[in-house]
Amino acid sequence: MGNWLWTIGIFSWFILLIVVYSVFLSEDARGRRRYGADRWAQMKEEERRKWEREDAEEEKRQEEAKRIRHEQDTATKQCPICSKPMTKDTYDGFIIDRCPEGHGTWLDHKELEEITGEWDWDWDEEGEYEE
Repeated sequence: MGNWLWTIGIFSWFILLIVVYSVFLSEDARGRRRYGADRWAQMKEEERRKWEREDAEEEKRQEEAKRIRHEQDTATKQCPICSKPMTKDTYDGFIIDRCPEGHGTWLDHKELEEITGEWDWDWDEEGEYEE
C-alpha cells in the first residue's frame, strides 16, 4: 500500500509542476504579464502572419524551381556526338534523352543517382570530382 501512495504523491507533484509552468512560466503567460493580454495577442497574430508570408514565399520559390526544371526537361537537347536533336523518353518518372542514331542515353546532372537511389558524396555542386 505504501508504494501506491508514494506513486500517487509523485504523480501529484508532477501535475502541480505542469500547472505552475503553464500558468506562470510559459511563454504565453510571461508575454501576457509583460505586454498585456491584448498586445500579446496582437504580437502572436503578427508572428503568425509572418510565418504565413514566409511559407507563401517558400512555396513560390519551390514552384519557380519546378517550372524551371520543367522548362529544362522539355527543351530539346542535341546529341554531343552527332549534334542531332535527341528524343525524350520517360523512365521511372524521370525524363531522359536518347540519341536517335543510337549514340546513347543521356542523363542530366545527378539524375543517375536519383534513379538508382545511390549518391556519390565526392562530387561537388558543379559536378567536379573532389579528392
